[in-house]
Amino acid sequence: MTATADAPPGRGATIRNAVVASDEPPRIISGKQAWFARWWVPCLILPMMMASDWKWRRRAAQEALGGSLDVQVAIELCVYLGIAMFLVMNYGKAPRLRRTTNLLFTMWAWAAIVFLSAFYSVFPKLGIVRGTQVLIIAAVAQTVAGNATIQHMHRFAHGYLIMLTGAVASGYVYKGRLNALLGNRFHWLYLHPVPAGIYLMCGMILAAAYFKSAQLRGVLNFWPRWVYAAIACWIALALILTKTRGSIAGAVVALLFVVLWHTPTRTKLAATILAFLSGFIIVIGLGHEILSYLERGNSATQLATLNDRTNLWGAAFQKFSERPFTGYGLGASRGIFLDSIGLGGGHNAFVNVMVDQGLIGLVAFISLLGIIGWQLFRFRPGTIG
Repeated sequence: MTATADAPPGRGATIRNAVVASDEPPRIISGKQAWFARWWVPCLILPMMMASDWKWRRRAAQEALGGSLDVQVAIELCVYLGIAMFLVMNYGKAPRLRRTTNLLFTMWAWAAIVFLSAFYSVFPKLGIVRGTQVLIIAAVAQTVAGNATIQHMHRFAHGYLIMLTGAVASGYVYKGRLNALLGNRFHWLYLHPVPAGIYLMCGMILAAAYFKSAQLRGVLNFWPRWVYAAIACWIALALILTKTRGSIAGAVVALLFVVLWHTPTRTKLAATILAFLSGFIIVIGLGHEILSYLERGNSATQLATLNDRTNLWGAAFQKFSERPFTGYGLGASRGIFLDSIGLGGGHNAFVNVMVDQGLIGLVAFISLLGIIGWQLFRFRPGTIG
């Protein structure tokens, strides 16, 4: 028999193409149980995001690298352990290897490499904690891949937009003081503007996609179209105020993709010409202001080194040459350059992986990204899946 796409999967049930195939008799659920059956995906993922990144205190880098425990860290660990217990109690069966896709297999290979690297990390306490969190995240991803429907994922997207809209509102009201180098760049609580920019970039593109596509909005009919436009503008303003150049550039490219994808050729051509002319006029009229915005008060020397990033990457390649295959272990990139460069982390995902897990981890990481990209482009034009 088959149940509806939103029905919670029972033990032994398998979801394929948004249909639950099970020999169990139908169950009538209502109230809180029915609500959770619809919203369990955001209920698992969003608390992990907030526990990891919604910091209400500032902590010295050496304390974080040493793995010391405080209230914020304790709450974060409780959230992850609680989610892990939920997965074990409700989805406790290990995935069958013959049913594992290339994407899931590569994800677990990458997660295993990251977790094992924690045991030889130069910061072992931090590495083991973060490695365990990576495994829990991978378990959540496996559970979502095997049990979630398209409606669940749309609810997750809307939950993400709600969370981010509230975060932006809190940032306009209050933001913790980080350091003088960041100036008045927008963020909320004690979250650094760089990860804040990444969150905002993803949120703006999500809202813009829902605004453009009636097909996406029609899955749940959750909000009217103008709400998505308002959220996109609200988040975009915060993104601009973060002055995070990489996230802004990524948002522009993704926005062009959203506008031009799945549109008639005539519309693409007209939109491209309009964008080019508008950009040309804006650059001519506001060129000096735009340049000042992008410079963020940095000197020519700082801009030439990308705010010391090129120096950091040179030191990273030097460290990589000393331990090329296994790296220095999970978390090493956060503190290995503090003494010499004064920056924590490689400010580049590939550099972080190269230093932490070496060539083995870098191959697995690039393979995972490549398979994700390939899977995304395999979807048929005009589909929402």
